[in-house]
Amino acid sequence: QAEFLKMKLKKQNVEEDIDDLLKTTEDLNISMREKLWSLNSGNDTLGNLIKYINMYGETFFRKSNIEFSYQLELQDAEQKINSENRRNIFLCIKEAFNNCYKHSEATHVNAEYIQQNKTLKISIEDNGKGMPLQFKQGNGLKNMRFRMLNANGTMDIQSDSNGTYLKFEIPLD
Repeated sequence: QAEFLKMKLKKQNVEEDIDDLLKTTEDLNISMREKLWSLNSGNDTLGNLIKYINMYGETFFRKSNIEFSYQLELQDAEQKINSENRRNIFLCIKEAFNNCYKHSEATHVNAEYIQQNKTLKISIEDNGKGMPLQFKQGNGLKNMRFRMLNANGTMDIQSDSNGTYLKFEIPLD
């Protein structure tokens, strides 16, 4: 893209192309940081996972008109969680946040984390317009279900005109 811009610079306005390049660079940077975080064994605790998700949520929603909040009920923040499950959980929550931002018209998103015995329950709830049927069959939700299946977990969704409620349950090793 940079070579293309260099050649184009002599011919016409390239502001939109530079914006596209900056967006691509930012997306790649975020993706690389997420991958490195998920592979770092120093982040293999439940507390670190939830801290990272909430930091991501706060940063993500800061650029929107959506207020983000969360609640925690952890019995053991030092509970180990393997890198594959950490990544699957994070990507599910990231997709849920993205769906709230893009589709819900919500003004508030709340994440709740409850650790009961050897199970982690995560719920994401928004106060948006609900989810039309065609979105319930969409690729984002299919990917979330697949990731939960890979983590030996489950995903449930409830949606009506008062908002959408996603619940993930993941067994902890």
